[in-house]
Formats: sequence, structure tokens, C-alpha cells
Amino acid sequence: MEPVLPSWSSVIWVMGYWKWSGSEWIWVPGHLAPKP
Repeated sequence: MEPVLPSWSSVIWVMGYWKWSGSEWIWVPGHLAPKP
């Protein structure tokens, strides 16, 4: 579920995703990140 952020917010919601570490898949949970 994606949180609702105000339009003036300086952060964005990054969805969770699977990431390959070189030997196995790792789940990276969703998190807030600074806007680029």
C-alpha cells in the first residue's frame, strides 16, 4: 500500500522490489526517499 503524500513533500514513496545480490534475490521493502 502506498502512503498518500502532500504535493509539497520533499520525499517520494519507492515501491518494494526484488534485487539480485549476485548470489540470491533479496526483497527490498517499500520506503520513503528524497526527491531526485
